[in-house]
Amino acid sequence: MYWRNGKDDIFKNMGGILTHVSVSDDGQHIWGVNSKNNIFYRNGIEGDWKYMETGLKQIAVSGDGQHIWGVNKSDHIYYKKINLGNLPKTPKISVDLSKIVIKS
Repeated sequence: MYWRNGKDDIFKNMGGILTHVSVSDDGQHIWGVNSKNNIFYRNGIEGDWKYMETGLKQIAVSGDGQHIWGVNKSDHIYYKKINLGNLPKTPKISVDLSKIVIKS
């Protein structure tokens, strides 16, 4: 994965191999998933990738970094409000996503 600080900066390698990534407006909350549907979180460019759990093929984070949405391999949509100040520093963290049911 690569990042740059604005359009005039050069790209720098930040490590990690993800198929989908989403970043909060301030760049401090980075969520991603890999080809095995594993979920990862990183606290900004200086942070380290933390394995969260498995189960999503796509993920999105809100601008303030406090809400995430995801889609699993069955195309079910999930949502979670996150209190990022309380994320433990353990290798595996469960985010306990809630399924969203859309009725027509």
